[in-house]
Amino acid sequence: MKTLLEAIQQYPDQFISTLEARANTTPNPTNRSVHLTLADCIDLRMWNEVEDIIQLVKYRKPFEGVIYCLDSYSEIDNTVWHEVVDLFEQERFV
Repeated sequence: MKTLLEAIQQYPDQFISTLEARANTTPNPTNRSVHLTLADCIDLRMWNEVEDIIQLVKYRKPFEGVIYCLDSYSEIDNTVWHEVVDLFEQERFV
């Protein structure tokens, strides 16, 4: 796994569950909408749209919350989660 897009493609259920959880806990309606849109795009395997969303500068901070909450809101393996965090910190989105 060399990019966050690859991580999302390999662990779609973990990202979807975390995005849905974050959507339910954010007071920001825009972030809620983008989280749910991203979850839908992952579920539908709309990879071009996923790629566009995760690279949005305005979505960087909310997406960071998703990345750091993956280990809380999904059953992702801890070693994999650390790899995902590293990819995010290195800004290796696609």
